[in-house]
Amino acid sequence: MSFSPSSGTPSFTAQMSISTISTTPTGTYTITITGTGGDKTRSCTYGLTVTSAVPIPPEIVENESPPVEIPSIDLNVPENVTVESTNITGLTINTIEAVENVRIAVQQLTDRPATIAIGAPGAVYQYFNIVVENLSDAQIESVTIRFKVEKSWIAQNGIDLQTITLNRYDPVTDEWTPLPTTFLSEDDAYAYFLAVSPGFSVFGISGQAPTTTTTTTTTTTPTTTTAAPPKPFQLELVVLIAGAVIIAIIVILGWFCLPPFRKSR
Repeated sequence: MSFSPSSGTPSFTAQMSISTISTTPTGTYTITITGTGGDKTRSCTYGLTVTSAVPIPPEIVENESPPVEIPSIDLNVPENVTVESTNITGLTINTIEAVENVRIAVQQLTDRPATIAIGAPGAVYQYFNIVVENLSDAQIESVTIRFKVEKSWIAQNGIDLQTITLNRYDPVTDEWTPLPTTFLSEDDAYAYFLAVSPGFSVFGISGQAPTTTTTTTTTTTPTTTTAAPPKPFQLELVVLIAGAVIIAIIVILGWFCLPPFRKSR
């Protein structure tokens, strides 16, 4: 623990810095600070929360942005940071208190760190680690993260543009949290987005393929009924009846047309 400046004449402001090591147990610690001067003594108490950092092996760091040095960030004054050499293109930082000597760098990763058991949800485009010095999540109100995604990756993986999301890894709960993400614009090569995060960590950009619905159509074919031809017996009977009718007509006509027979004397 250190103070800068370490002493002064009231009233004055000093910045307290606390550094931990990799073996520091996670948890919340109570810190009491006592200041003395002349005949007066004043004390105040703070809570310090230590969370586990995610180790990043050098072999999975594909690109790293040049570090950005920020002398100070004032309360209620957003700090805009331009990020180079990665698919994260910029940050806007809002703090709940004034901070000084902030240093930020973005690491673009080829894969998620091995200590993270589960990947970000969906099809993952890229993982990132944002390394920050002299700025804790407890001092942050929000961070707006601007990023880009190659349109060729979107097309090759059949990704729905509206589902692309920036996810933040929480090392305490070992879970991924989807962040509110907004599509901004696009050009020939990239689609551009922004997301709002409560702090820094490891991040993953992911998306989902469109959901397809299968519709089954049932076609009903009308049934045609064909009359069966008459059986042979029925056909013969019809012919016999027709013949009998014709013969009867001939006999009747002959009866009326021939001269009557005369009796001999």
